[in-house]
Amino acid sequence: MPVETAVSSSKAGIKTSRPGRIQAGRESSVVRASIDTGPGTVFSYALMVLRENGYSVIFSSRITGSILATKPIELSLVKELWADATAKIEHKLVVSLEIKNNEGAGELNAAGFKEHTQKGKQVKFPITRGSKYYEDLVQLTSKIKERAEF
Repeated sequence: MPVETAVSSSKAGIKTSRPGRIQAGRESSVVRASIDTGPGTVFSYALMVLRENGYSVIFSSRITGSILATKPIELSLVKELWADATAKIEHKLVVSLEIKNNEGAGELNAAGFKEHTQKGKQVKFPITRGSKYYEDLVQLTSKIKERAEF
């Protein structure tokens, strides 16, 4: 049975699809999921889902349960794309996944930020709740959970 994407709930400002499953607190841009599978399996499926969704894995450690991946941000305006191409500006979405062992089950924590680089300078912006990128993070977490459990 597929995992539902998180929807708003009135309980203490937590978004959840099913109690204790995928959670996102109001004050934080971290998405958490309890997954009824071991951390090693969650790690493997997380790598697979990231690649299937256009992310490039730039760091991973099965020992620590950490994955860092990046994906180009698509800009809609042709003028911005042209200006960025000539100025060598890159726009990326960076996600960080942490997979922990929680009594034999996997606990997945996903966070992200937008990164803009030009000529070696980097500017990072946090992903805010309610943004397109935050919803992408929730969807990504849902897909990893679905794959790992079924």
